[in-house]
Amino acid sequence: EFLQELAKLGDGSLDVRTLLRNSAPEVKSNRECVLAAVEKNGSAIEYATETLKGDEEVVITAVREWGFAFEYAADSLKLDKDFVLAVVSMSAFAFEYVDKRTAMW
Repeated sequence: EFLQELAKLGDGSLDVRTLLRNSAPEVKSNRECVLAAVEKNGSAIEYATETLKGDEEVVITAVREWGFAFEYAADSLKLDKDFVLAVVSMSAFAFEYVDKRTAMW
């Protein structure tokens, strides 16, 4: 049902965030549903479970759509030098949310 409702919404629509925010916990922890949501609006990652905020593909997809999505990534990803470099190369906006403890050089 979630994916059917999501399909009706336009890319970048704030309604994508609202749909995920108001969804059952089972939807927020469903990788397929969250991945589909962040493909349409990266900021929807805010309402994903912590586990999915640590999923590299979910975070990359969210950042690709909305650079500021890196704010909601799991701390473990913000400390991963290789992952941080990949994300920042996609969006300079993500740099604002890099954990300053990350050894970049």
